[in-house]
Amino acid sequence: MKTTVEISARHIHLTREDFKTLFGCEEPTIRNKLSLDYEYAANETVEVVGPEGRLLDVRVIGPLREKSQFELSMSHARVLGIDPPIKVSGESGGAKIKVVGPVGEILKNIAIVPKRHWHVSTNLAKKLRVKTGQNVAVQIKSKRSTIYYDIVTRVDDDFENHVHLDTDEGNAAGIEKNTSAELII
Repeated sequence: MKTTVEISARHIHLTREDFKTLFGCEEPTIRNKLSLDYEYAANETVEVVGPEGRLLDVRVIGPLREKSQFELSMSHARVLGIDPPIKVSGESGGAKIKVVGPVGEILKNIAIVPKRHWHVSTNLAKKLRVKTGQNVAVQIKSKRSTIYYDIVTRVDDDFENHVHLDTDEGNAAGIEKNTSAELII
């Protein structure tokens, strides 16, 4: 089964309260839509500070959520001097970071390295007999071909057929725009 591979760059999801603390307003403004129709990259960015370094221009991803979460690669974690857990996006907890916006800052345990995952529609999941939480693998054929295992399946009516890797994983596999891969279920 073919799938599209997308790279998920470092980004932050914020609650309404945290967004207001950082930016002094209620809602982010849309810069561009993402592959998941309901998500967008906002015009707003923050600075993320750790014990040993900082990352500038970290993009806010909307819409606002019930929990704030900063998703980054292990390489970015080393820059910050933190040891974040590898978790499914949306799970609570993480390494402590300071997030600085134009009007305020927050200090929270919200930094994670997102577990690689496959977004799949409910209909396709039924056809393939897969369910949320099931692990699959993907074979990427590129200049640096590889197979990634332990890709968690996420099923939803709004999803299409995309595997999301972080920037370290994408670079290691030589991912380029419109790279496809073969799912191993």
